[in-house]
Amino acid sequence: MQRVELTSDKLRLRWQKQEDGWRLFDLAAKDDQRGWLPLPTPSGLHTILHLNRNPAQYLVEVDREGVAFPFYPRSAERLEDGAISFRQSLSIGEVESRWSIDPAFPTDVCVRISIVTSQPGHVSIASPTLSVFEESDLAWGMIPGNWCGNGVQPNYELSPAYSQGLPNRACLTRERNTMTLCAILTARNGTTIGVIPRPGLASSYWTGDKNTRGDWRVALSTMDRYAQLTPVMYHPVMGQIDAKQEAGATVVSEFRYSIQAAGWFEVFRHAAMDIYRFPELLKLQNSRESLAERVGKLGNMLADDEKSLWKIVELDGVKLGANGTKTSDVGAMYMLARATGDRLLQGRLPYIRNYKLLQQQMRLGFFQHAATGEYPGEAGFVAERGNWIEPLFTTYYTMLDVGNMALFNPDDDELKIRLRLAAEKLIAWQHEDGGFDVAYDSVSHRSSFPFLKDLRPTWYGLLVAARILGDDRYLAAARKGADWYLQHAVGKGHYLGACGDALNIWDFTTVFGSQALLDLHALTDDRKYLDAAVDVARVYSTSIFTHPIPTTETKAVSGVAKQDWEITQVGLSVEHIRGTASSGPVLLSSHAGLFVRMNALTGEQLFLDMARAAARGRQHFTNPETGMSVYYFNAIEDVQKVWASFPWHAEWQVGWITDYLVSEAHLRTGGRASFPAGFPTPKVGSHVAYGFAPGMVYGHAADFWLGDRAVTCAQADVEYLSAMRTDGKGLLLIVLNQSPEMQAATLKVDQTQAAWTACSRLDAGPAARGDPVTGVVQVELAPWGAAVLLLEGASLRGQRPVRS
Repeated sequence: MQRVELTSDKLRLRWQKQEDGWRLFDLAAKDDQRGWLPLPTPSGLHTILHLNRNPAQYLVEVDREGVAFPFYPRSAERLEDGAISFRQSLSIGEVESRWSIDPAFPTDVCVRISIVTSQPGHVSIASPTLSVFEESDLAWGMIPGNWCGNGVQPNYELSPAYSQGLPNRACLTRERNTMTLCAILTARNGTTIGVIPRPGLASSYWTGDKNTRGDWRVALSTMDRYAQLTPVMYHPVMGQIDAKQEAGATVVSEFRYSIQAAGWFEVFRHAAMDIYRFPELLKLQNSRESLAERVGKLGNMLADDEKSLWKIVELDGVKLGANGTKTSDVGAMYMLARATGDRLLQGRLPYIRNYKLLQQQMRLGFFQHAATGEYPGEAGFVAERGNWIEPLFTTYYTMLDVGNMALFNPDDDELKIRLRLAAEKLIAWQHEDGGFDVAYDSVSHRSSFPFLKDLRPTWYGLLVAARILGDDRYLAAARKGADWYLQHAVGKGHYLGACGDALNIWDFTTVFGSQALLDLHALTDDRKYLDAAVDVARVYSTSIFTHPIPTTETKAVSGVAKQDWEITQVGLSVEHIRGTASSGPVLLSSHAGLFVRMNALTGEQLFLDMARAAARGRQHFTNPETGMSVYYFNAIEDVQKVWASFPWHAEWQVGWITDYLVSEAHLRTGGRASFPAGFPTPKVGSHVAYGFAPGMVYGHAADFWLGDRAVTCAQADVEYLSAMRTDGKGLLLIVLNQSPEMQAATLKVDQTQAAWTACSRLDAGPAARGDPVTGVVQVELAPWGAAVLLLEGASLRGQRPVRS
């Protein structure tokens, strides 16, 4: 009997000649401990699609368009380079399928399929079916940015739209919504197969001088058109770029299978880090201005009534204040006011406090003591869309923000009373099993979304109450809610979002869940919450764009020449999975600090690289005057006006940047530079507030300090944090090298704001050089390194951190 095989020390594929052609009969991956592990039913079926008229788009999207030509190859030949060439004659053309083990990655098989057409029409090449999964075989499946879960979702309404499990029928993904180009299935025996398009096969987000995110060359699916569970790639896509061909044309598709005795995350990491070479972006990136400078500019913008659109309005006889139509990050605003000592910003805090208190309904009725929405209206606060009110509103818009205000003002008894009332409301709404309803209609009080489960950490508000009020009853309720969340959300890979304008599809709320679980672990020391936090962060990492590979190619944006890496979508996350289609990824990278923390916990380099890629070199998206970045990628040509679009986003930007820098400082100093963390901000992710209590920097108790350009640095790829010793006798500088190259940093401390007499380096690096007359400090920094400096005798001559 005729056989051919491809083998490595990690992978084995064996084909056998049958009456209908060459079939794959053995597919196995090797585990170092368990030996060779088989993947589900091997196949080897090839498919070419052809259509001699223009395709119907809706049929393309559900993988029903075109005539399918399925076949097992009629011939197989071992080539001199060790590859195997399969061939087949079809009525639409001659097909060659060439297979080889990647010498750099013994878990991978590289495949090149070509067809020389004999008829005109639209052509699409499918990746052959290697392994057919039964639903009972499936442990996990995903296409990043589209859907994921531990099984097939029988309710098509919940997948792909809500990403709660794999669709129960074939449907194709678009590149613009797929953050990493791969389709992955994991079997219950711990083996995983992923199909990964060759880099460059898909479209670019920007071509020449145009936004081309809508171009479509590659489609992915977790089910083929024969209703079999298997990872699939199509290229070209029916009716899209390069699909229509004349007779005699050669159409080529290239991709790889990664087949590992490992879980889905290892194959995903391989696709992102090794194949799409995500870490290379860090080598290209450099900054025009530091994040520390941006925080200073953002602080000045927020202190400018016109640019921040600050306004005070009256509601129910009470004056409340907000930037634009809402206040978004109360923790960041309190931190900024305290750390800068700015009297204007401090003067705004009572109006922000009023805003948060009024957001909680106090009048009698079904929603008494609940938050009823984000935006102030004529008759109270309302939601972004529709007339429903969610229990999550109370967690987000009352308990998180009131909790952070209480951290900054621990003697404010009214805040504690309001927090307790909100906690009692959540407990009243909590089901016996620990879960919550998604929302209630504001008129009938009936469930607004009975077909959805509240797969969000609504329970976190009870943790806030437990921490502030010291009440174990609230902690027990939080654990009850978290245990439900672990079973129904984390365990299945099913999540729900908080963006009401998108009907709460998968969004930032997922990564908020990771931070929520970390905080619960900190209070309970229960390992299951820590493990679950890592699981959620891994899932969220699949919402970060990793393609196409950034380059130095010149492109034009509004007539301005830019290198490709300067405007890349790589490293950016999304608002929600549907939003990427029209508006692109977002620049609000709330996850960055959490991903640094995840790296510290797990050692996983992908987390750290993703955090740094989000934070660095994004100057083209940023208004140079205000320091405020655009929100959506599609606004890249309008950076001069970004402050007028969503002024409250400046609060979130101060918050996530600070969280990222504090987390990097903690990581790089081995925890010797540490500041107490507050609660995450509502809605946009996982970044937390700081500055409500002193931190410890190499044994020195110190408060955050942000003077008005009190510290500056000549190198934009150097970041810095400053903190004043609580005894007032020294200024601490934490200096971070944001480059993979060694740097000699030159910083200057404004002596009119902070005078000092001596400089010493507290970490183990080369001694710093300081001139107290000029205020200049010079220090050498290792690649991605840190230096911690003590400027002794410092005295603040301007504003200093103020404690309430």
